[in-house]
Amino acid sequence: MVSTVIEAERWRTAWEDENDMSESIGSEPVGEHSIGDRGRVGVGDPDRPALGWTEIVVGVAAFVLLNALVIGSLIAFVGATPPILLAVLASAVTALGAVAIAAALRVRSITALGVRAVSWRWVWLGVGAGVVAWLINRGVILAYIAITGDTTNPQQGLAEAASGSVAGLVGMLALGSVLVPLGEELLFRGVIYGGLRRYGVVVATLGSAAVFGLAHGISVVLAGAVVVGVITALVYEWSRSIWPAVVAHGVNNAIIFLTAAVLLG
Repeated sequence: MVSTVIEAERWRTAWEDENDMSESIGSEPVGEHSIGDRGRVGVGDPDRPALGWTEIVVGVAAFVLLNALVIGSLIAFVGATPPILLAVLASAVTALGAVAIAAALRVRSITALGVRAVSWRWVWLGVGAGVVAWLINRGVILAYIAITGDTTNPQQGLAEAASGSVAGLVGMLALGSVLVPLGEELLFRGVIYGGLRRYGVVVATLGSAAVFGLAHGISVVLAGAVVVGVITALVYEWSRSIWPAVVAHGVNNAIIFLTAAVLLG
């Protein structure tokens, strides 16, 4: 996995060298960034700061606090564990809220979060990356179970909701394969990967993937989440847009829900 990330770093360096040929040597900085920073992941408007530790810390803290607040409020309102679809919706909303809070402090630029137009070629590559992510994380999860014997799955309720009824499957596909990937990619790739990107592709990829995995809990899900995190980080780096990463994440989740509906339904 590390060798794959290193190869991505070499690709990035070659790409930047090629594009830098069109820039004048010794160009003066524009606002907070030099001309060579334009288009780099984590950098937005030239007169605004790039993503950094401020956004990472605030984004993660806001995500944790908003999750606790929203889920706690739902439990208090419902009087029991909230319905799974409502909990999934709450998770997506808190991720988007955390992104908004982190970006509003200094950066105030959706471009810094990777919200950039992208060609359909990259969208289809995102679909392929999602399929690859699902295949690899299935293997990693099976290996994890074989080594540790740990079969605890905090996301079992998601599979049961997807397999319980047609309405449940549609709801999980809409929320778990569209809204959740959007919120999580903007947070874990847009904010965290973008903030770590100044330290290089390897650090940013492994760091953001590790945080993404830990956010899914210390369980059988962690290893698979790290795999998805690495693949979506590389897709984001290569495309310079968050959308292919969102597509890859969404396809991975959709396959999980559809598989659950077929096997458990």
